[in-house]
Amino acid sequence: MNSCPEIVSNYQKENRLSDSNLLCVFDNQNGVLELQGDFYSNLNLDLKGTVLIEKKISELIISLQKGNIHFFPEFNLIDNINCHLHVIQTDNKVWVFANRNLNEKHMTTKSVILESEQPQSESEQLQEMLKMKDQFLNIIAHDFRSPITNVIEGVSIVQNNLFKIDGISDFDKEIINCVREELILLLNYTNKLNNWTKLDLETDESKFETFSIENLFSSVEISLRNLLEDKNIGIIWKCDSALSYTTDMSLFKMAIYNLIENAIKFSPENELITIEARPEFIKISDNGFGISDEKLNMIRKGYLFKNNKITGKCFGPGLGLNVVTRIFASLKYAFEIESKVGMGTTITIKIK
Repeated sequence: MNSCPEIVSNYQKENRLSDSNLLCVFDNQNGVLELQGDFYSNLNLDLKGTVLIEKKISELIISLQKGNIHFFPEFNLIDNINCHLHVIQTDNKVWVFANRNLNEKHMTTKSVILESEQPQSESEQLQEMLKMKDQFLNIIAHDFRSPITNVIEGVSIVQNNLFKIDGISDFDKEIINCVREELILLLNYTNKLNNWTKLDLETDESKFETFSIENLFSSVEISLRNLLEDKNIGIIWKCDSALSYTTDMSLFKMAIYNLIENAIKFSPENELITIEARPEFIKISDNGFGISDEKLNMIRKGYLFKNNKITGKCFGPGLGLNVVTRIFASLKYAFEIESKVGMGTTITIKIK
């Protein structure tokens, strides 16, 4: 065995580790890791197993703070082999001891930093990167909304003023209309992107509260007023004014908004949408274009659609129904879609 410094010898004595428990020594100066000792020999590993252990231990050592002693009570060395792992860092070398005696009762916490968690696995690192991506997209989507909304307001003012001037051609008017519609579409997608990333960031902790469903519907209707007026669509409310629900209102409102918006978008002009709310369920029904069985199956499987024009000013559902599906799953509400092409769609949310 390599001649070890006093700090390593003392640690061995305190924790009843013999030289046979030595797994490897890592040289800080040249970055070489040397597997050695009876513990390693008794594993009877082939070349592939040896390389895997060397890689795992090297990554572990690199991830640790220098100058400390670390103890991992359940370290997965390889396959089904778990062990107590002791890592002692000195100025020049890192000493790694292993003990597979899971009943060992002689561990001391003296001068030891206990670390119950191993370094992040690839899966954990990926989850952390995805969370950072969602945070970035959430910030971008949120910051985009204000300038887009301001541009829409500006175009609307220009549109109203230009249309009062004689001599403006129908072609020029159509161009202005198209610009405004595309900006509204861009704002819609930005909102949905914001909802999508916000959902990923907020589903860890639901904030339950009791609220009036009538007030929530009224708020959603006000938000969708322009879209309703553009298509001259009315909403028939069948709701008891005293009805209230207890759930995460923010997520619930996000889902209801998306469902009503889709009902408006996929209904012809001059139509009616019926919304019925009871303690046990909510139903949103339209007489719109409907959804084919093929696309219904795709929606249930979580597919995202491209932004294809369906008819007139209507566009594919994009993120909307996927956001809704994920919200109701997180709230543990059953969510059903019944639809026939050319006849319309009925959405049922089962509250209890």
